Amino acid sequence: HAIVDYFERNAKILILTDAGSEGLNLQFCNTVINYDLPWNPMKIEQRIGRCHRYGQKNDVVAMNLLNTNNEADKRVYKILSQKFELFNGVFGASNVALGILESGMNFEQEVLGIYQRCNTSPEFKKAFHKLDKKLDDKKNSNVRQLRDILLTKSSDEKINDLEEVKKGIARYLHQVEYWDNIEDEDLVLPFNNYWRTPNWGETILGAHGYVFIGAFCNNADILFPVLLLTDDSGNYIDFDEDDLLPELEKIEDKEIFDFKPTEEEEQIINTTYVRLKEEMLKKYNSQVDPIKEYNRDKMANWEIIQQEQFNIDLNEKLAEMETFIKKAEASDNFSKKLDLKKKAKEIYEKVQEKQRNFHRYQENIHQEALSSITEFEEQFDINPFLAINIVLKF
Repeated sequence: HAIVDYFERNAKILILTDAGSEGLNLQFCNTVINYDLPWNPMKIEQRIGRCHRYGQKNDVVAMNLLNTNNEADKRVYKILSQKFELFNGVFGASNVALGILESGMNFEQEVLGIYQRCNTSPEFKKAFHKLDKKLDDKKNSNVRQLRDILLTKSSDEKINDLEEVKKGIARYLHQVEYWDNIEDEDLVLPFNNYWRTPNWGETILGAHGYVFIGAFCNNADILFPVLLLTDDSGNYIDFDEDDLLPELEKIEDKEIFDFKPTEEEEQIINTTYVRLKEEMLKKYNSQVDPIKEYNRDKMANWEIIQQEQFNIDLNEKLAEMETFIKKAEASDNFSKKLDLKKKAKEIYEKVQEKQRNFHRYQENIHQEALSSITEFEEQFDINPFLAINIVLKF
């Protein structure tokens, strides 16, 4: 705090490491110069957030020192500014950035891997192009699917593809309506699509078990897809999704049969369902909890600022009162002396009233902060359910 106070009163420039990107209230300045650009978008937002605080009266300007001769640095900056929208708007990183980060994209690790693997400009361009595409996939997979349908060569293909999409939407909405209208404790039953494929497990995995395919949802919104592989006792089997999906796609219709689970199988499936739902909820909370915590820290800082401002106002009043008292003591004019003492007394009474109301003021500020936190966190409240489209026994 001593450094911040000195900076506010006596200096024009404050040089900080990343240790200064958290916990400092610098709303009295409005220019941030990034000497380097961290690969973690949230770190950049934290830097800008030192100035983007309650009490900021000016537009905040972020300047970035960039080596334009370095192909990798240029591409990182382009992604940070265009994909994550870090340097546009009032509040830094937008929901676009949060959406990409929440979907599991570890941007910092991706960039580090590129720097470690690539040595030439073409290699960097190719790697960053792939990363760029991956970010676009996270943001706009549904739009891309519709675009692909519309760009198919024949009208018949377009009609067929759109009909399939319509059927899928109808199935999805029917499923949402069904799951949304039953009590939570009944959600484990029923699974409408029990399938089996006799030889696939032994051929691919050398084991028997189940594949669970579905989605973890909030009402009508899919939060993330679900693909789970277990053995026939319900124990999870580790797998690489990129390897498993092509193998599942190879299964032909004639190799898939309906099946009715036994009581023992049904118990295993239901137990797995309950466990999986809890894990999906934990996964969701692990993504939104850091965002909530970041906002709580911001509001805690705001409370501190308001209390500090209260003390500043109080000290200014006391200093003003002292000035009137000293002038009164130094004055030889009796009438003027009385007038100065009267002004000092008026200020003193205001100070006394302000001090008496301090705890009420403090409580009002605290309640305002709590209300703001509650309103912010309500956007993350969900009505969760786990929709399992298919249970495939193998």
